[in-house]
Amino acid sequence: MKKILILLFLLNQTIFGQSNFNINNLNWLPKSHTFWVQEQGNLTQYDASNLAEGKVFLSSQQLASAGFTTPVENIIWGENQSKILLYTNSARVWRANTKGDYWFFDLKTGLGKPIGKGFAPSTLMFAKLSPNGQMVAYVQNHNIYTENLSTGKITKITKDGTDRIINGTFDWVYEEELKCRDGYRWSPDSKKIAYWRVDATKTRNHLMINNTDSLYSFNVPVEYPKAGFKPSFVKIGVTDVASLKTVWQKIPGEADNNYIPRMGWNNANELKIIQLNRLQNQLNLYYTKATTGEATKIFEEKSDTWVDIYETENGGYDEFPFEIIENGNAFLWHSDIDGWMHTYKVSKDGKSKELLTTEPFDQYFQAYNEATNTIYSLASPTDATQRYL
Repeated sequence: MKKILILLFLLNQTIFGQSNFNINNLNWLPKSHTFWVQEQGNLTQYDASNLAEGKVFLSSQQLASAGFTTPVENIIWGENQSKILLYTNSARVWRANTKGDYWFFDLKTGLGKPIGKGFAPSTLMFAKLSPNGQMVAYVQNHNIYTENLSTGKITKITKDGTDRIINGTFDWVYEEELKCRDGYRWSPDSKKIAYWRVDATKTRNHLMINNTDSLYSFNVPVEYPKAGFKPSFVKIGVTDVASLKTVWQKIPGEADNNYIPRMGWNNANELKIIQLNRLQNQLNLYYTKATTGEATKIFEEKSDTWVDIYETENGGYDEFPFEIIENGNAFLWHSDIDGWMHTYKVSKDGKSKELLTTEPFDQYFQAYNEATNTIYSLASPTDATQRYL
């Protein structure tokens, strides 16, 4: 293990130490050895194995021609990485800058345009390209919209968003306690959008005092259910983007006395949804049929204390502790139910469960290589001040 740590240190010093790149703050492309930077006004890709030669994929002239003149804060990559969204002019929501402006660029032509024309600046959230690259979706003022990239037509997917009816994102409790921010998911076939709907109309305000932003302090009302009061009423909807018909998923239990901290697609017709009870010591994993909402419980975990739903050591936002493997016949599940954070292989029907990482220390899942049947984890086996891959 020490040899691995020394090797990584030497690679960092040899490869990255002689360049302007900080290995800890690189913007990596999805599932690749390539990262991007903005330098001299250009957007440039570098392969980690050859930092001497960068490839400009959007020039400063192309950016300026589209009217894009601000620093790029993030890039959202399409499925085949030929279409991208640039994120800029961000604004803070709770703890992070999750509102801002988005621009679409086709890398084959170099042409770009702003997304969400007509909306106030810095108000779009969580913009994502559809898997087929034909549309983009985003959240604005607690409603979800789609925009056709060819015609520019904007369609309102949800219509009831207010300061207390929250579609596609979350209230303070879900973000702070359950690490939820991005509240919708495209289906793999680009035909549907699954999303959270948070109803906080019955949640009373807790008044926070802001002593820093002006000479005189002022109250900031935040909807917050205190001990003894129910949390927000939360449910999952699936909307067909063509017909705008919505099917609510039929998760058992009281919607205002349980939590739904994680949701995603298994395939174009099936969702995976995690439900936690109010005490957060029982977890249920459901599969639901997107077109009918019918739910089937596949798997459960119980604990005398609480069930940890985070798959990484820092509890990453919106991450699902679940990776489909073996052509959909099984999934990887990350849990500390045995006292350590370990990875299990669970059959698709939930009937068999096999412990894969068995060492007596926390092993925080990072990646799975299906070709080599290999799991990569981070761990501190004997010394909490040292971390190994």
